[in-house]
Amino acid sequence: MVILQRQLDANLDRFEVGVVTRTDIAQSQAALAGAQSALLSSQANLRGSNAVYREVIGLDPAGLEPVSERPRLPSTLEKAIDIARRENPSLIASKEMSASGRYNAYSALGAALPSISVTGSYTVTEDPSVALAGIETEVTDVVVQLNVPIFRGGRSISGISAASDYA
Repeated sequence: MVILQRQLDANLDRFEVGVVTRTDIAQSQAALAGAQSALLSSQANLRGSNAVYREVIGLDPAGLEPVSERPRLPSTLEKAIDIARRENPSLIASKEMSASGRYNAYSALGAALPSISVTGSYTVTEDPSVALAGIETEVTDVVVQLNVPIFRGGRSISGISAASDYA
């Protein structure tokens, strides 16, 4: 910004002598004003970044040091492209969304099919009032339940169709 101020001063001196025009002065003033605006914008961004740091970390940023070692870059363009394809968050998210769509299709298909569930329990109870007699009660329960969808108004088929569109 100091250089732009010196250029403006030099142009003002040249204008007094008649070497430059008012347009040259206006351009120098615009360049200086643009630099001042960029400086103010950068200072505002710095204050905003400090506020975000304070909000996330809980302390004001102090004693921060630049990274001493730069990360190693791939030696060839092909390696860089390979790494980008393998580690790109957008591509990874797309692959996961595709897998999620397949699982949704399987889930919709499973909802249309019959299902069976088996539940069991085993309980042993000893009566403490007659401990010497050693009376125990054993209860074993096994419940098998079969659910067969007979009529669902086409919801199963439409769910499968909709889920298959996204798989």
